[in-house]
Amino acid sequence: VQLIATDRNGCSDTATKTVIVIRSVSAGFSANSNKQCLRSNSFSFTNGSNGASSYIWDFGDGTGSTSSQPTKQYSAAGSYDVRLIAIGAGGCRDTITRRMTVSGHPTAAFTANSATQCVKGNRFVFTNNSIGANAASWSFGDANTSNSYSPVHVYAATGSYRVLLTARNADGCTDTIGSGVTLQVSPAAAFSINNDKQCFKNHSFTFTNSSSGSGSLSYSWDFGDGSALSSAISPTKTYTTNGNYTVQLVTTN
Repeated sequence: VQLIATDRNGCSDTATKTVIVIRSVSAGFSANSNKQCLRSNSFSFTNGSNGASSYIWDFGDGTGSTSSQPTKQYSAAGSYDVRLIAIGAGGCRDTITRRMTVSGHPTAAFTANSATQCVKGNRFVFTNNSIGANAASWSFGDANTSNSYSPVHVYAATGSYRVLLTARNADGCTDTIGSGVTLQVSPAAAFSINNDKQCFKNHSFTFTNSSSGSGSLSYSWDFGDGSALSSAISPTKTYTTNGNYTVQLVTTN
């Protein structure tokens, strides 16, 4: 830059100085995702700055980096303002800030009305006790699933099954918990009568128990006349009045 100064007599003097215009720096970056779940979160930052030769990152949690393309994993849920300072030749710099959100996970939990049931008439009622969840998906271990929050499930066959609950919150973060249920073989109650029609005088009904089932079995006989129940295996019964009576055997394993 040159300045020529001239007085009224035409005398002049010249001064020259040099100025330097340094290229501007433009800071910019993007993230693989600006909202992630706490478990296994990993923010990868892609540096899109122009005219910069060095970088200062502030991840908003007291840590930072001077890498060009850093990766950051947060240890706690929350919102973090990530700041990038891009520095060029001559110390020119530009700053940009973007917010990253780390969402917490729900805690999955459930109970069942019973962990062990007989296959005959089984009905498992699952109560969802998850914390911080607004949706659920279930796998009952028998190739059946449900998206009900607290479902009811009936199994078709005996065996042991692993029930899995995946609880999900509004941010899509999940937690999974599993528990086992068992379906036991139901016993088969059966009996025969020596003679189902007898004369009142000197009558005696003999009931022969032919029930089957796994494990030890217990029995409850109802003779249909209001008398006390019997737990005998194969009881004998005489009635105090003539009539028709319905005899019922309940076999329990």
